[in-house]
Amino acid sequence: MTTPWRVYVRDAQLNRVGLIEDYTSLDMAIKFNDVSTFTLAMSGRNDWAQTYAQAGWGIQVYRGGSFITSGSWSKFGYQWDENTDEVTLSGEDDKDGNKRYITEVIGSNI
Repeated sequence: MTTPWRVYVRDAQLNRVGLIEDYTSLDMAIKFNDVSTFTLAMSGRNDWAQTYAQAGWGIQVYRGGSFITSGSWSKFGYQWDENTDEVTLSGEDDKDGNKRYITEVIGSNI
């Protein structure tokens, strides 16, 4: 049995906007006591991809009901050719200079 990952998009005010169910990949480099990074990829045909790609917006990641990380994206990418139509959103987690999370996780209903 695999433990499901849940990826939520959040706005610049840290309000949860919705669940991202159709991402194609999520690469994370989770670091203890340091700033972690992530890259989320989804189809460029995704109706929400352009809506999500706003400055200050980001993701909240959970696995099996447990909080993993939260962060805003700082890089937006788009690749299109005869074989690919993909949007990528990359960024760092919400840790301050002291490597503590700046915000508490919003909501507990996952």
